[in-house]
Amino acid sequence: MAEFDKLNLTPRPIYPEPSPSAGSLPETATPSTYDVGSGSEGGRFVVASDTTRTRDNATDSARELAEKARDKFQSVAGDAKEKMNDIADRASNLASEAGQRLNDLRSEFNHRLPEWKREARHRAEDARRAARRTAMQADQKARQYPLETIAAAAGAGFLLGATMRIWRSSRG
Repeated sequence: MAEFDKLNLTPRPIYPEPSPSAGSLPETATPSTYDVGSGSEGGRFVVASDTTRTRDNATDSARELAEKARDKFQSVAGDAKEKMNDIADRASNLASEAGQRLNDLRSEFNHRLPEWKREARHRAEDARRAARRTAMQADQKARQYPLETIAAAAGAGFLLGATMRIWRSSRG
């Protein structure tokens, strides 16, 4: 058990953390000119003015980009709002026209309904009269020719029975 306590089983970070002194400026550094390189180049690097200028340029560029993006977004939003209003107006007009057309059709239907009912009653009455007339004629013929009526009924029954038998046998 003591062997496990001696082992360090905690995982190490993949990238070691940089030491606080590596690559940093001294605490007493002020924005001024620092030598760059080994000294043989003879170049000098102005830290404060270049950094400030670069930061100001970046800030201005970011501000311009943000304004352009805001303007573009407002333009697109305005266009979308106009299109939505146009579509809503069209839908409202279509709904209004459909409602008006429906009211016109309902009015026309209600206006013609009594006429259609009257015509339907007349046709039904004509059909009843024709059926009564045909039934009376059939009864009159049956009374006038009783044997022929029985023979016709028997022939019709025979044909109907033969037809059904053939139909049943063909269906399996």
